[in-house]
Amino acid sequence: MARLVLIGLLGAMLLVPVGAARSSERVAAGAGITAVLPSGWRLVHESITTCSDPVQRLLATTAPGKLGPSYSVPAHSALVLLMESTTGRFPARPARFKLPGRLSSLGGCCEMPNGPGAELAFRDQGRKFYAFVYVGAQSTAGADVGALLDSLRISARR
Repeated sequence: MARLVLIGLLGAMLLVPVGAARSSERVAAGAGITAVLPSGWRLVHESITTCSDPVQRLLATTAPGKLGPSYSVPAHSALVLLMESTTGRFPARPARFKLPGRLSSLGGCCEMPNGPGAELAFRDQGRKFYAFVYVGAQSTAGADVGALLDSLRISARR
């Protein structure tokens, strides 16, 4: 009997997609920034923009494959690009991030990704950030974007 239960459990485990078992996890993006990546998201360590100010600090996406300059965000994917600026006036970080009801077309400057999205500017710990958020037309990850941004922990510059 125990053998049948074990075989049943192993069979069930094989039927569950690999990503489905993975829960959200906090990751370090570098430069004193961490975030919780929702299930199905991954941290990308390559720079995808040519900007030097603002500079890329975090890139997280649901998109498969390699990303590069002037990347076009696939319709089924979402992407969050956090960039830090040294100039300008930025509003305080909101208690909760909220995307606008209607996304606009982003891209073009500094070889940034192209696609439907929104630009959210904020300051935290004396640092100034742009969060460029892309949500493909057929993506179901829109709610994850707010959760990811809300999870950001930013350390003060030393």
